[in-house]
Amino acid sequence: QRWQDEGVILDLPRDLVWAKGRAWAPAMATRNGRFYFYYCAEQNIGVAVADRPTGPFRDPLGRPLVAKGDYPRLQTIDPMVFVDDDGAAFLYFGQGRCMAVRLRDDMISFDAAAVRDITPPGYNEGPFVHKRQGRYYLSWSEFDTRDPRYSVAYATSASPLGPFTKAAANPILR
Repeated sequence: QRWQDEGVILDLPRDLVWAKGRAWAPAMATRNGRFYFYYCAEQNIGVAVADRPTGPFRDPLGRPLVAKGDYPRLQTIDPMVFVDDDGAAFLYFGQGRCMAVRLRDDMISFDAAAVRDITPPGYNEGPFVHKRQGRYYLSWSEFDTRDPRYSVAYATSASPLGPFTKAAANPILR
C-alpha cells in the first residue's frame, strides 16, 4: 500500500470557533461508518466528525469536549481513544495525571461524574491503550521530553478503566 498526503483534515481556526491554534497529539476512532478525530487545541481536547478519515471534519459541539481547567491537577492534552471488542469506546487524556472515561455511544460526550484518575507511577503524558489476549495495556511517556530520562513505560489491567499495575520490566523504550 502506498501512503498519500491528503492535506490538512482539520484547519484551525477555519474549522473551529473555540480555538485558533496550538493543536497536536491527534487520535482517531471509527464507529458506524463515521470517523471521530480527537485532538488538543490550546490545552483543550476537541472532537470533530466526518464520513471519511480525510474529512471534511466538522465540530459537532462548538466547544471543547474536555476544557482546560475541568481537571485542575493536569494539563488537558494528549487524547487517546480505545474501542473495545464489544464496541465500548474509552477516552484517555492528560499530562501530569492520566484520566479515563467511557464515551457515550455518540462518541462526542461522556458522563463527567464517571471520569477516573488512573495515573500509574511515573506517568507524565501520552497515554496509549491496546488490548492483547484479554489484557489491557496502558503505555505512556515518563519525565519531560527535554529530560535525558525521557522514556516509555507500561502497565496492565483486566479492565480498560483500570486499575493498572505498572510492569516490572520498565521502561520499554528510552
